[in-house]
Amino acid sequence: MITSQLDEIPVPADPHDAEIAEEVYTTHETRDFPDARNKTLTRFFFIESGDNESPASGYIDHVAKIVYSTQHYEQEKGSLLALAISLIFIAIILAFALAYLLSRYIFSPVDMLLADLDEISRGNLNHQIRPSRHLEINRINEAVSRMVESIRDSIRSLEISEKRYFTLFSNASDAIILWNGERVIHANPAAFTLFGWDENIGETAGSTQNEMIRYILQRKKPEEDEWNMSTDIPGKGACTLNIRLVRLVLEDLPMNLIQIRDITMETRMHEEIHRLADIVKNTQAGIMAGPVHAPDIVNEAYARIHGCTQDEAIEGGFFGYIHPDYKEDIPVWIRIATERGHMTGEAMRIRKDGSEFPALHDLTIVRDDHHEPYLILNVQDISDQIKIWNLTLEKEALSDSLNLLSGILDSLPDPTFVIDMSGHVLAWNKAMWVFSGRSEEEIRAGKMSHAQAVYGEDRPMLIDKIIRPDLDISQYYTNVNEENGIYSAEVIYHGKEGEIRYKWALAGPLYDSKGSMIGAIETIRDITELKNAEKKQSELANKLMLLSSLTRHDIRNKVTVIDGFRFFAESETDNPKVKEILAHQKNAIQDIGKLIDFSKAYQEIGIHEPVWHNIHDLFERAVRQVSIDLKAVCDIPSLEVYADALIYQVFYNLAENSLRHGDHVTTIRLYADLSGESPLLIYEDDGQGIVDTEKEQIFLRGYGKNTGLGLFFIREILAITGISIVENGIYGEGVRFEMKIPPDHVRFTVQAE
Repeated sequence: MITSQLDEIPVPADPHDAEIAEEVYTTHETRDFPDARNKTLTRFFFIESGDNESPASGYIDHVAKIVYSTQHYEQEKGSLLALAISLIFIAIILAFALAYLLSRYIFSPVDMLLADLDEISRGNLNHQIRPSRHLEINRINEAVSRMVESIRDSIRSLEISEKRYFTLFSNASDAIILWNGERVIHANPAAFTLFGWDENIGETAGSTQNEMIRYILQRKKPEEDEWNMSTDIPGKGACTLNIRLVRLVLEDLPMNLIQIRDITMETRMHEEIHRLADIVKNTQAGIMAGPVHAPDIVNEAYARIHGCTQDEAIEGGFFGYIHPDYKEDIPVWIRIATERGHMTGEAMRIRKDGSEFPALHDLTIVRDDHHEPYLILNVQDISDQIKIWNLTLEKEALSDSLNLLSGILDSLPDPTFVIDMSGHVLAWNKAMWVFSGRSEEEIRAGKMSHAQAVYGEDRPMLIDKIIRPDLDISQYYTNVNEENGIYSAEVIYHGKEGEIRYKWALAGPLYDSKGSMIGAIETIRDITELKNAEKKQSELANKLMLLSSLTRHDIRNKVTVIDGFRFFAESETDNPKVKEILAHQKNAIQDIGKLIDFSKAYQEIGIHEPVWHNIHDLFERAVRQVSIDLKAVCDIPSLEVYADALIYQVFYNLAENSLRHGDHVTTIRLYADLSGESPLLIYEDDGQGIVDTEKEQIFLRGYGKNTGLGLFFIREILAITGISIVENGIYGEGVRFEMKIPPDHVRFTVQAE
């Protein structure tokens, strides 16, 4: 159904329109049909009513046909094509014009700049860059000029540095050699001097210089670039060299820069210093050193002698542990040591725990490089002849340390010498020279052995036993003792005039910093006078004991006679006054008997060696002997104490005092307190106790209601082995005696077994 036919250009209806419209109506698709002859475009398209619910919706949809004229479109299309061709032609002309301008004003100055840079890159740094009309190009030219000027300055600096390094190379004290892997390329004067080479570098592969460097490099390990080696150099002999290898590239060729230093003297000095340090470290004396007002070196032996740490010893100073009674002697000692360089004196010293010991003081004052006094104090505990030497080397300058350590060894008062593992004498101090009459030069020269210098014959010595532990020395020494690898012994021999002489020797090993034994040291002392004094003292003691025994025997006989006459007199009279006098006489006779018994017991104190005693057994036996009525309580069944043989008398006297003076004592108790640093053995009873004003006086000789010797005797017996006793009970509650025992004097039965 045709609804309208109002086109500007009427188009007759096509017979096929109905078929096309029916197809579009069915498929709902748009169909176009161009007509070039009539210059039209026919379009068929479906128009939907939009009403899907109405019963007549299927009859309301339409298909429309529209015919468009294409004549104006073709005309516009031709015009646009002509315009596009014109624009392309104009663009080509403008491109040619722009290319000419770029070539004329931009690329030409750049080519000129590149040409100048090529000239400069060929090494002509003095070539000037030509200016340009463009500001930007000129800025590039200025930047390049500054860069070239900087390069010229760097080259000048490198030339100056090269001259300086060449001067250092030529004037270096170490030998510096440039090696290309086959021969020596260059060497500084120090290398020629070190190896004694000719002035010219050998060109042939077998020249002296090349052979020497090749030999040195063969001693190098693959992973090392620095090593030490010993070699013989013509004209110099055996030398120790330090070699350092640096790999570098010169003119694209690999090279080796070899630096060689002669360290022969330095090595010998180090060995000598370490040797002397080991000698001093293993000496058996306490040593402190430093400025007089503030010591800075102290060895472990000094701290061990005083029972303190090394820091505490340094803080206390040279004489911080000396007994107050000897403080006035110190200025005199320092004055004498300053005037003479050396001073020896004896004085009492106090350990950190308060105990005292006699000590031999050896003061040596030397001057350092600044002429300041430097004090070396040698302290030896002469109560038991312990000489454990261990000096710490803390000097920074090698030469100063060498002189200081040598001075310390020479200043030791006892004859001392040192040998190495082969038996060669390394040190022979001045005291040894005086003692043997042989100087260190004679001994080191091998004119005689150290045994010949000391004893006049070749024989084993203690120091040889240190080097060779399997050596038998029993026939040459008496009383040989070994403790922690240190040997001590006495030597009996006949002097030049046939008299018997005694020497005391002490020897120990020397170790290096790695713990390997490198030698031994021995100290010898003539103790003939000391032995003779001990012998005379022993003889005198025996005589006094014999005299005391005979005197006691005679006194007891006379007392028995007096007591007999008293008995007869008492039986012959009935006079009360006379009987009273005779009763007093009887008491006096009994007291005299007790004093005789006390003197005998007191004489036996310290005669016998201390032994271990079971405290439980001693206590119960002593209490039973005093009284069977006393109740004894002992809470320490397994405790043993190292004490004098008269320790039994201590418990007997304590129990007797409780029974005699305790006022109705029924129970006594003994127990131990192990909670403190020193063990305590505590004795208590349930009597009246002791008033505070008498707690210290009861231990005085003669104080008391009976003989006044019981508690005095107890304190003397305990003091033999370092045991102290005090009374600190509460009056009215009973006595409390505390006996403080050294820790190493106490053990339990399990330990003994």
